[in-house]
Amino acid sequence: MSYRQTVLFVLVVVFLIVNASLVNGKSPTQLQIVMVGQGQGPFLVPAGQTTELKFEILNVASMDVYLIQGDVFLDPSLNGSLVDIHSESLGNFHLNYLQSAIWTINLEMPSKIQAVNSTNSYPLVVLVVQVTYSTAIGLEESQREQFALSVPGANVGHPNTLTWVATVAVVIVLVASVLAYRAYRKTSKPR
Repeated sequence: MSYRQTVLFVLVVVFLIVNASLVNGKSPTQLQIVMVGQGQGPFLVPAGQTTELKFEILNVASMDVYLIQGDVFLDPSLNGSLVDIHSESLGNFHLNYLQSAIWTINLEMPSKIQAVNSTNSYPLVVLVVQVTYSTAIGLEESQREQFALSVPGANVGHPNTLTWVATVAVVIVLVASVLAYRAYRKTSKPR
């Protein structure tokens, strides 16, 4: 691999790492999902208990939508894999432009859940709410939103997904640097 190819490779890798969210892309928002209640404070959902949560689903699309399915996900072990802990049909509920609906669920928080304690108060977990809907022209799509929940009684842990991404990025940059250095040394040796 020549020096120029190695430098180009390193630049492409760094660009992809820095712009990973742009590479994945995101479709425009058609629904807004907001958790309702408890004012501006944190949402308390004790571990091992059932808590009623309410979500307002607002249609901000310029066309009618029909709510099909609601799913709630958690990462109970902080390993980066989401587990579907609540799923229910929303019965093709019709929403016109700027109309909203309230979806109420009884969330059963697992008793053995790991949470992050970054604020030195209650440990926090990320709740992911996904609403699947169809548009007036028959396309089925989904909208996801994340909410932070305070979970008294959760085991304190640390997410390792960011650690893996950082480790892989460092390894890639180190390997690319070594290859670039070797290519540079080969081309700069006197003959």
